Amino acid sequence: MIRNVLIIAAVFVLFAASAAAHDTPLCESPVVIGKVENLNFPGRFVVVGDYVYLLNRSGSELITIDLRDAPSYQRSNTLDLSGQAQEWIIAHQNALYLTQPGHAIRVVDITDPANPTLGPVMTTSSLVRRPVIRGQLMYAGTTDIFDISDPINPTHAGTMSLTHDIAYADDSIAYTRRIEFVDLSDPLNPVTTTPPIGGDIYFTHLEIDHGLSRMYAWTDSSLELFDISTPQQPVLQYQETLYLSTPLEYPSSIGTTWVTAGGSGSDLGFIDLSSEDRPIYLDLSVDLDRESFDHPQHVYLKDGVFYIVSFTYFAAFEISTSPFINSKPTEGFIADIHKSGDLVFTASEEFGVEIFDASDPQQIRKIAEFNQIDSAYSIDSKANTLYIAADREDLVLLDITDPHSPTHISTIETGRRARDVRVVGDLLFVIDRTNGLSIFDVSQPVSPTLRSNIDLPGWNDQISFNHDFTLACVSSQTFDALILDISDPDNPIVVSTITPIDTLNDGIKTSTFDGNLLYTPEFINGYRVWDISDPTSPQLIAHNNIAYPSADGLNTLGSIAYEITLLGDKVLIANGNNGLAQYDNSNPSAPQFERYFQTQPFNTNAVSSARRVYMDANLAYTAVYGGGIRVFQVDDCEPCFADFNLDAQLNFFDVSSFLIEYQDGTPLADLNNDGVLNFFDVSRFLTDFTNACR
Repeated sequence: MIRNVLIIAAVFVLFAASAAAHDTPLCESPVVIGKVENLNFPGRFVVVGDYVYLLNRSGSELITIDLRDAPSYQRSNTLDLSGQAQEWIIAHQNALYLTQPGHAIRVVDITDPANPTLGPVMTTSSLVRRPVIRGQLMYAGTTDIFDISDPINPTHAGTMSLTHDIAYADDSIAYTRRIEFVDLSDPLNPVTTTPPIGGDIYFTHLEIDHGLSRMYAWTDSSLELFDISTPQQPVLQYQETLYLSTPLEYPSSIGTTWVTAGGSGSDLGFIDLSSEDRPIYLDLSVDLDRESFDHPQHVYLKDGVFYIVSFTYFAAFEISTSPFINSKPTEGFIADIHKSGDLVFTASEEFGVEIFDASDPQQIRKIAEFNQIDSAYSIDSKANTLYIAADREDLVLLDITDPHSPTHISTIETGRRARDVRVVGDLLFVIDRTNGLSIFDVSQPVSPTLRSNIDLPGWNDQISFNHDFTLACVSSQTFDALILDISDPDNPIVVSTITPIDTLNDGIKTSTFDGNLLYTPEFINGYRVWDISDPTSPQLIAHNNIAYPSADGLNTLGSIAYEITLLGDKVLIANGNNGLAQYDNSNPSAPQFERYFQTQPFNTNAVSSARRVYMDANLAYTAVYGGGIRVFQVDDCEPCFADFNLDAQLNFFDVSSFLIEYQDGTPLADLNNDGVLNFFDVSRFLTDFTNACR
C-alpha cells in the first residue's frame, strides 16, 4: 500500500520537476561528473585531453573512454592486447607506453585519440617497471635508453648500467627508486653518484618540490620527506606510515594541498602537504558513491577532477575538501589557541608560545616563537600585549608590537599555578589553581593593576562568561564548578556550585554559556546542560552522554567532551582523538549528530586530541593536543537526500532513481536510517525535493 502511495506522490513530483528543475549545486557531497560501469578488474590509467586510456581485464585490454559526453561517458574503443597483461601506462605526446611483464614496452598510437592502434614492441635487457621520460629520451629499467623524438617509433639510443631504475628525472635532477642521485650531465651515460638511502626500501613514486627543496618519496604504505637543498645529499626529515587499504598511485602535483590516497570502504583518504614542516593524514570520510563504488583502487587527480577506479567502476568526481582548510604542526603539546586580527597564537605546555600569520587561512605561516616559558596553558591578548597563563611562572606578558620578534614585558605573580587567562574589555581574568580568581585592570595593557582576588576551593582550571559578563563559571577537572557574580569586578561572589558526575577523576573540563543555559563538558561522561535563569540554583535539564558514530558509520565511539562551542543552532564538541563532532542543537536535550571534523594524524596511535576551539566567522581554529593547529570551515551544509543520484541537480532522474530503489526495497531508500521503508522515507525525499534542500 505504501509503495502505491509513493508512486502517486512521485508522479506529482515529476510534474513539478518538469516545470522547474533545481540546478543549484548542493552541499559538499562528491559530485559524479561521469562514470563507466561493469568493468572487469580495471587497473592503471592515464588522462590525456578528453580521453582516458584504461587497462581492463587485469591489463589484457585497453579501453578508451570519451569524457566529452558527461555524465554518460562512452567507451569509444577497446583494444585487444593479445593476452599480454600490461602493468603500467604512461603517455607522451601522441603515444602511450605500456610495460609488459618481463622485458618489453608496448607502444600504442593515439594520433586518433578515439581509436588507438597498436604500435611496435620495444624489448629491453632488464625488467621495466615504470619508464621515466626526460626530454626526448626514455630511461627504461636499469639498462636501456630510447630516443622518442618520434614517439610512435622509438629507437634504441644507448645502454646504461645502473643498479636500480630511475624513478624521477627532470632538467636538473634525477634519482633512482632507492634514492641514489643520478648524474645526467651526459644524458646517454647516466651515472649514480651516491649510495642508496632508506635501507632496503624501494619507493614507488618520487615527487620534487623545487621551490621548497623537498622530495616526497612514496611507498605503498609510507611517505618519507627529504630535504634536497643539496641534491646529492638528501636528508630525511620525516617518515610516517600510511594506513591505507590500497596503494597510493598518483599523487597530485606538488604545490596543491591535497594528495589522494586509497582509503577503505568507499572512502578516500587525503594527505595535506601544505605544511612546511610535516605531512598530515586527514580522514575526511568522503563517500564517493551510494551505488557500491567499493574500495577505490587507483586515483588520478588532474585539473581539480578526481578520476578513480574500483573493482568494476571508472568515475570522475568533483570532491570538495571542505570543511578542512589547513593544518599546521606546533612545538610541544598545544593547550590553547587564540586569534587576533591576522595572527594566531598558541600556548604549549612544554614549549611556550608560537605566533603564526593566518592572513591566508589556507597558508598559515609560523613567524615567531617565545620558548622561555615553562608550561604555557592559556593565552589571550589586548592591543599589542599578549597574556600567558604559565602554570609554573604565573602570568607572563609579552610585547607583540612586532609579532616577528616578541619581547618579555613582565611576569606578575598570581599564585604560581596560573591555568587560564581571558581579556574582557579593560578587565583581565586570571585563574590560578592555588589562588583562585584574580581580576586586573588592563586599561594600560602593559601595566595590569590588581582590582580583586577571590580564593576558590579546589584546583581551578578554566573560566567562561555569560553574554553581558555579569556571570562567570570557573571549572575544575577534579572539584566543583563554581558560578560567580562578577557584576562588581571589585567584589566577585560565588553564588552556586555544580558537582561533577565523576568526583574522583574527570570533573568538569570547561564550561560554556548560552543565554540562560550553561554547558558543562565532563570528559567520558559527555556533557550536561543547566538552566541558570536563577544562577543561585542551577537546574539540570539534560545529560547528553552521547556515543559518537565512527567515521565509517559502523561503530560507535566513547562519549568524550573537552569543550563545547555554540554556533546558532549548532554545537561543536571537542571530543578528544575523534576530533570535532557537529550536532544540530535545536533541542539542547536531544542533539542530532551531523558530521565530523577529523583531527587524526598519519599515525593512528599518536596523541591527536581536539581540546580547544577559537571561532573566527565560520572558521574553527582548533588546538589539537599533540597535533598542532587545524582549521575547519563550519557552515550549515547538510546532506540533500533528494539529490539521489548525486549529480548536484534536482530533477526527474533523482525521482526515478529513488522510485527504483524504493520499489526494489534496497537500503539506499531508507533515508531516515530506521531499517524500514515506509511513508517517512517518502516524506523526507519529497520535502527535500520540494524545498530544493534548503
